[in-house]
Amino acid sequence: NNYFERIQGEAEVISNKSANNTIRNNTVRDSNGSIVTRHGAEVTISNNFIFGDDNPYSGGIRLVDDGHIVTNNYVEGARFSSSNWNGGIVLTTGDDAGDTEDGYQNVSNVFIANNTIVDSVNSLNVYGGKNDEAPETIYFVNNIIADAVGPVIRTNGEDMPSDSTFAGNYVFGQERRIF
Repeated sequence: NNYFERIQGEAEVISNKSANNTIRNNTVRDSNGSIVTRHGAEVTISNNFIFGDDNPYSGGIRLVDDGHIVTNNYVEGARFSSSNWNGGIVLTTGDDAGDTEDGYQNVSNVFIANNTIVDSVNSLNVYGGKNDEAPETIYFVNNIIADAVGPVIRTNGEDMPSDSTFAGNYVFGQERRIF
């Protein structure tokens, strides 16, 4: 239930660094960065509103680690276009860090449903970052992506994550996906 406006720090407006937390009912406006699950598994992110408000460094939700539930969020105007780490919803590639305090834990077994992403760059970025381990077992269902800027789904030339479900989504933008 927090309100963040014109946050100009690093790329993480909310930076989760422990497991089994809930991030909900927050509003982020005109801020650099995203809501990020860094070093923490099984986080629930729900009912948040993120408005880029033409901020060129605004992001949405970036996921690292496993077991997350991301539901009922609204992201509009995530515009950090010069970075592969940002977008509406970003699944970060892992580096096999395992259960450590640094590195990028692999993204797996994530449920993403009933979110709305509007007017954003990399609306769904399934290979964010610079590492090698692709996300897997992602359930992306009943989401709305509208008026996407550039690729609606960014995969960095890779296939969609293995063992994943992509169903019941409304997807509309300049390009369907980039391979």
